[in-house]
Amino acid sequence: SMSFPNATTFDYAWNGSPSLTSFGTIQAPLGANFTSAWQNCAALTSFPAGAKLGTSAENVNFTNAFRDSGLTELPAGLDMSQGSTFQSAFNSCHSLATIGSGVLFGTANATAAVDFTSVFRTCDALVTIPANLNLSKGNDFQNAFRGCNKLVTFPAGIFDAIGTPEPNCFTNCWTACNKLSGASVFNILSSIDTSGQSAPSTGPQITITYDVATGALSAATNTAIDSL
Repeated sequence: SMSFPNATTFDYAWNGSPSLTSFGTIQAPLGANFTSAWQNCAALTSFPAGAKLGTSAENVNFTNAFRDSGLTELPAGLDMSQGSTFQSAFNSCHSLATIGSGVLFGTANATAAVDFTSVFRTCDALVTIPANLNLSKGNDFQNAFRGCNKLVTFPAGIFDAIGTPEPNCFTNCWTACNKLSGASVFNILSSIDTSGQSAPSTGPQITITYDVATGALSAATNTAIDSL
């Protein structure tokens, strides 16, 4: 395990370490910037569940933090609760198949303005988004799941309490999700509707590709669309 009690900046710290296959439990409570910290660590398949990344900092930046890494799962309890920016944090993690229970994405951040742009873009091994994934602080989901072409199951309630949407908030969010079920489309749209937030004046579109073979959209889905 590693302890960095006073370090605040970890940007590019282990970027492009092609032979790095494992990582010890890291305690970095004051870390405020993890930009590209593990980007391009192609052999890094796992990350410790007990990692504390910026848990005592504010508005922690995870932009590209694990982009193009070899992670196969996000461990249960991974604490990134003070994050404010997760732009492309796991973009193009082609082996990422599991998001563990209790992973914390910006849930303790003081503002409801967490950026999830392209957070899981092209994670083409993901099949299921867990029911307890908490993205409630988010206000920008552009391209968030774009290209997740094995994604079938998207749970209810993820967007019930989101912040005021940024322009283009849901543009291309589920583009090329060719396996997404009709039931998941309902879960997505009804949850956005439940949030009660108005569409942004710029880019109000909600973009979803889904598997039409799962059946026609339900009457309940059409009701949610009308409400939106």
